Amino acid sequence: MLIVLADQLGRSVGDMYKGAFLPGLILTGMYMAYVLLLTVIKPAAAPALPPEARVFRESSGKSGAASVLVLTALSVAVGVVADKYYKPEAPLDERLVISVALPSCSPSWWPSSTAGSSSGCCRRWPRRSPSC
Repeated sequence: MLIVLADQLGRSVGDMYKGAFLPGLILTGMYMAYVLLLTVIKPAAAPALPPEARVFRESSGKSGAASVLVLTALSVAVGVVADKYYKPEAPLDERLVISVALPSCSPSWWPSSTAGSSSGCCRRWPRRSPSC
C-alpha cells in the first residue's frame, strides 16, 4: 500500500516507510496496552491455557522461563558483539539486520573462518565476508 501511495504522491518509498514506522509502533503499543488492561480488568476475557495444553515444559516440570531468558540474553550478547565488530563503517540498518540474523547463522559466516567455506549464511550473503 505504501508503495502505491508513494507512486501516486510522487514521494520516495523510503520516506513513506520512515513516516509509517513510528505510527506503526505506537499502534502496536496501544494494542498491547489494551490487551494488558483488558486482562487485568476482565481476566475471563483472555483465559490461560489449561494445564494439559501446556506442552512446552522443562524436564523438571517448570515453565522454562529461565531457559528463554538465558537464550534471549545470549542472542542479545551475540548481536551486540556482531554489531561492534561487523564493518563499523556500514550503515546502521545493515548492521542491525546482520546482528539480528547472526545468532541463527553458522560460525563459518564469520570473517575469521576458513576461506572457501560455503555453509551457513555465506550462501545467502556471499559479499559480506571476504572468506566466503
